[in-house]
Amino acid sequence: LMLRILSCRGCIISFKAKDLLRTVLQHCKDSVSWKQASEWEILDPRIAGWLLDPGDNVSCFRALVLKHCGDSSASQLTEAAGNTKLQDLCAGLHLLHQLMMDLRAKLQAHHLWKLFCTVELQLIPILAVMETFRIHVNKEDLKRTSELLGVSRLVL
Repeated sequence: LMLRILSCRGCIISFKAKDLLRTVLQHCKDSVSWKQASEWEILDPRIAGWLLDPGDNVSCFRALVLKHCGDSSASQLTEAAGNTKLQDLCAGLHLLHQLMMDLRAKLQAHHLWKLFCTVELQLIPILAVMETFRIHVNKEDLKRTSELLGVSRLVL
């Protein structure tokens, strides 16, 4: 089912998208190649939140909803706790979509949407594949290359 969803045309929204892709690559390694994974388009509100405020590393879905959508949206998560699992799922998916749309508007207002789409989202499947297949980066070589290119400071 997950492969069918990921293979559909259009964007998918996933909190911690890289972890989702790593899980799919690990459990469906006979059905999916790393090339297929690199073509999936997944919006991650966690990355969008980080791009808006790199100093605030919000790792919890609830905290991100509270920060970007307000108290009324975050309280929907608490209210949904007494519902059936399907109702909880639907409420969570609705909030995930609302959060991503709010973050999209903020990214556009700060002229960061293009950066989000062309750089950050493109790195999600690449990093997921690298971590799944244990492809490592030589930090010293990367630092030397950065110095050659004139980058004054490399953050690793």
